[in-house]
Amino acid sequence: MWTKAYILYSDAVSVATTSQSSFNLGLGANLSIDYFGLDLNLNRIESASTLALVRTGTRGTFTFVPATLQDGVGFGLEPRYLTNAAGTGPCDPGTPVCVYRTIFSTWSSGYLGRVNMVGATGTMPMPAAASATVRATTVGLPVDITVNGTVD
Repeated sequence: MWTKAYILYSDAVSVATTSQSSFNLGLGANLSIDYFGLDLNLNRIESASTLALVRTGTRGTFTFVPATLQDGVGFGLEPRYLTNAAGTGPCDPGTPVCVYRTIFSTWSSGYLGRVNMVGATGTMPMPAAASATVRATTVGLPVDITVNGTVD
C-alpha cells in the first residue's frame, strides 16, 4: 500500500518587496503600493498570519487592503487531477490515455496586500515625511516592510 504526504516548511517573511521604493503624494492625488513577502523557501505566508498597516505622518489617508491568505501550507493543492497523457489538457471521453497528476496552484509571489493612499486636501505649506509599513506576523515573528515618502 502506498500513500502520499506533502510537507511544506514555512517560516517568517525573509524576502520582502514592494511595487514602489518610495512615494511623493501630491494634494488630492491617489497612489497604490503593493506589498510582497516570502519566506526563505519562497513560500508565501500561511493563513494563520496577521497583516496590519502601521503609518507615520498625519497628512492624507492610507488604507490597507490585505490579501486573502490561503490554507496553512500557503498554496493550492489538487492531488488527483485527471489529465491527458501529455499533461496539456483535461482527460475527456475521447482521450485514449489519461493520468492523474498533482497540481500545485495559487502561487502569488507572496502578495500580502495593497496600501491605497489619498493625498491631503486644501493647501499645505510644504511636503511632510510619511511612511507606510505593512507588518506581517507569521509563527509569532513580526516583519515590517516599509516604504518612505512625502505627502503634500
